[in-house]
Amino acid sequence: MKAHRILGILSGLAVAALVASSSASAQGLTALAIEAAGKAAYMKGGAKPYLPIQVNVTRLSEGDVILTGPDSRVRLLIEGKTVPAEGGDPNQTTVDVQARSKVQLRELLATAQGGENVRISIAQGQVISNVRKIDTNSERFEVETPTAVAAVRGTNYAALVKWIRNTPKSQIKVNRGTVALLDPITRINRRLMEEGEILEVAADGGISVPAAGAAPAAPGGGGPAGI
Repeated sequence: MKAHRILGILSGLAVAALVASSSASAQGLTALAIEAAGKAAYMKGGAKPYLPIQVNVTRLSEGDVILTGPDSRVRLLIEGKTVPAEGGDPNQTTVDVQARSKVQLRELLATAQGGENVRISIAQGQVISNVRKIDTNSERFEVETPTAVAAVRGTNYAALVKWIRNTPKSQIKVNRGTVALLDPITRINRRLMEEGEILEVAADGGISVPAAGAAPAAPGGGGPAGI
């Protein structure tokens, strides 16, 4: 009986040590606001109050929500590792949050293996990501929308979410590099998008190409509440 109790205690200690080790192995990254225009604010951890974004002062972390009003924008620098710039790729990743957007930094982590995991969620509006070259074996950069996930490998691309009669539609445009289009639920790779390609993903998962010559759709309505 006593032996079973000791084994139980040891097992519990081992699990606790494993959890502590795992927590210690992943460290939070920050995103510095390096440019801003118009009305831009953020919510710490996604909770009010709205706080003004200040250039070269505001540092955002995992869970924070960015909101922009009409004719407004914010550029964020992911304060992670720097790599040599080559083939048009930058040496650090920047994220441009466009007007009338509501965006959350869902994941900002540096792993024990030296990689970085960044996951951004768009509820409304548009984000343009200029991503440094990443190691796909140990790193991840993803932008989530209500209808799709765009996973990148050293890319410049835009992700837009618009709402039509309370139904979301996403648009992904690849300016440089390639983007893997994933299902938002299963994470299955549905399609590999190439440079210059534009696709729209409907709420039912349907993928379509915008009409030739059609301008990228702008987010509808006013800015997010409170902006």
